[in-house]
Amino acid sequence: MKSCVNFLGLIKRAGKLEIGEKSVEAASKSGRARLILSAADAGANSLKQAMRYADSAMARHIVLPFGKAEIGAVVGRGLPGILAVTDEGFADALGDKLCADFTDIYDISANKPADENPAVKEQGKRRT
Repeated sequence: MKSCVNFLGLIKRAGKLEIGEKSVEAASKSGRARLILSAADAGANSLKQAMRYADSAMARHIVLPFGKAEIGAVVGRGLPGILAVTDEGFADALGDKLCADFTDIYDISANKPADENPAVKEQGKRRT
C-alpha cells in the first residue's frame, strides 16, 4: 500500500502530477491529463467534477484507496481531493501498482476497477 502512495510522490517530483481542481481542470482542457485520481474521502461534487474532467480529456478516472490526508502528506499539498497524472507511462504504472497491491478492489487482469466495487469508477481509456 505504501508503494502506491509513495509512487504519487515520485510522479510529483518528476513534474507529471497536477494537484487540485484548477490544475487538474487546466490539464484536462489542454489534453495533457492521462489519469484523473480522486481521494477516497472526496465529496460527491468533487467526484462528479473529476469524472467530467476525465471525460473531457478522454482519460481514466480512479478513486484511490487513500484519503486526502495521506495523499497530501506525500505530495506536500494540504488535503487534495483530485489529482491528474500527465504522463502515460506513469499513469499505466500507477494502474499496475494499484492492481497488484489492491486485488480486492481492482481487477488485476484488466487494469481497471472491479465491477462490484461501487466506490471505484473508471472512464473510457484515452485513444492513442
